[in-house]
Amino acid sequence: MVGRRCLDKQFHGDLEGTSKGLMLSSAHSNQGLGGLCGHGTGSWEVKRVGRVGSGVRTGSFMLQHSSRMTSGAPTQSITVVPDSGTEGLIGIAGSMTIDIVEEQHFYSFDYRFEGDEGA
Repeated sequence: MVGRRCLDKQFHGDLEGTSKGLMLSSAHSNQGLGGLCGHGTGSWEVKRVGRVGSGVRTGSFMLQHSSRMTSGAPTQSITVVPDSGTEGLIGIAGSMTIDIVEEQHFYSFDYRFEGDEGA
């Protein structure tokens, strides 16, 4: 089974903004395990960021998202596309995780800017 999903997300908290994206996925029933295995890839553009952490920066950046489900165990990789930051977000790098609790999505975004300590 192959699917396509349009994403329209809003972020609130230390990261304020909106994103739009496209997710492509495929899945198949694994007869040996009796479960569903699949993967998804896509990208999101996060834009109109009003606040990143304790400072205020505006601009946009791209996230590349790759996930898979193997025997019911999910793995994910959501990273900032290198050199995709614009305006006040030039030099941003980092990764995001999604935790799903009772069908609700919670996002954690770890980021830094070029020149920050440890970058």
